[in-house]
Amino acid sequence: MRVIENREYDSDPSGHLLYWDCVQGRYPILEPARPITDPNLVIGRIGQQNVLPNHLLFNRSDFLPTEIVDEEGSPISLIPPGLSAFLFFQSQQEGNDIKTIKDMHRKSRIHIAQVRDITKAGWTVYHAPLINHLRGFQFAVHVIITPNSLQNSSSGQEATAEEREALARVFVRWS
Repeated sequence: MRVIENREYDSDPSGHLLYWDCVQGRYPILEPARPITDPNLVIGRIGQQNVLPNHLLFNRSDFLPTEIVDEEGSPISLIPPGLSAFLFFQSQQEGNDIKTIKDMHRKSRIHIAQVRDITKAGWTVYHAPLINHLRGFQFAVHVIITPNSLQNSSSGQEATAEEREALARVFVRWS
């Protein structure tokens, strides 16, 4: 994997993500389907409203574990049920990534939180790159935020009200 000039991250076809850690001055790698342990990484969520506990209820697809596949399409691992979000890098703020997402709907808002705060709220952030090799599609910065109460449970369960309240408190609006 090579670092692209003037970017904070790069990915390979198998979903590994290399990013610049300005705190430690190095390039760590995020592996697909693994928890993100860097407390300083920023996670973003997009919605048309403020982040409130009742906005963090699972959609139908959120109840199912997320299957991560390798570059040949073979399953790597399952991530427990959770909410979709994305890694939020400084370069995205000025680039087309976020602008395109925000332009989808004029009322769209971005809310951000650091991994450390999400972890303290009782949730785990997993790197969950979306890869479709047949169409050449990859969204390398995709993550799943899973409540700790569901780490070892089967699908069909919801985050508790306390977990949703704690997560809602850590997200702040980015302007």
